[in-house]
Amino acid sequence: MAPRASATIALALDLRELVQRADHVVVATALSQRARYDALGRIVTDTTLRVQECVHGPSSVREGGDVVVRTLGGIHAGVGMSVAGEARFTVGERYLLFAHGSPRGAWLHPIEMSQGVMPIHRMAGADMILGTSLGWLVAYGLRRRRARRPGGRAGATARARLLL
Repeated sequence: MAPRASATIALALDLRELVQRADHVVVATALSQRARYDALGRIVTDTTLRVQECVHGPSSVREGGDVVVRTLGGIHAGVGMSVAGEARFTVGERYLLFAHGSPRGAWLHPIEMSQGVMPIHRMAGADMILGTSLGWLVAYGLRRRRARRPGGRAGATARARLLL
């Protein structure tokens, strides 16, 4: 008798569905990664990201703060585990992340695996997110507005604008 196998099926989501399912939508840069075994004996990778912008979500995720995103797979102690369709991050790269929180709020997990992680590419002087397999193209732009800092000094605050 063959051993039991399990699988996951993820339906392709459009941008509106990703936003609706996400607790958090942020623009962030990957700072570091650490692979390890979780309580179930699986290899997981915790990626620390620095949040540049909070597009959607509760105030527990703040601009300028760090968040940890946990994904299945990685390489730990010379052993590798790969999960087809799981999100992958590259340290130093920027992403638009659609995520939900863990049960205790210690980390985030991308919506529908890699669908919730969109690399931001710099093209022709603009930040672009390309998703040809899902049939959409998103231009990500920053609008700068003047904001008053404590003490009365003016500063610039960035906000995201997604063009559908």
